[in-house]
Amino acid sequence: MTDGTLPDGTLQRAPRVGDIVMYRPREQERALRNNSAQEVAAIVTRADSADTVNLRAFADGQETVWVTSVGRGNGVGQWKERECVRSMNRS
Repeated sequence: MTDGTLPDGTLQRAPRVGDIVMYRPREQERALRNNSAQEVAAIVTRADSADTVNLRAFADGQETVWVTSVGRGNGVGQWKERECVRSMNRS
């Protein structure tokens, strides 16, 4: 996997095992819907490609959920880089 550049010139880093990303839980993953949060923190446990990963997602409590073959994006059931990582890539 390699890093790349998006059409707007923003650098897009390939995910690596151990990266912390944001995940938007699907409806069936109610255990992660803590305090009506739209997103939860997750750790990349496997990077299948530059856009598809396996994650361990964490709620604000004891709940964790394993999710597999998760695509990159802003939608429900997808992951994205944290804002601070995206900001650092632009400098």
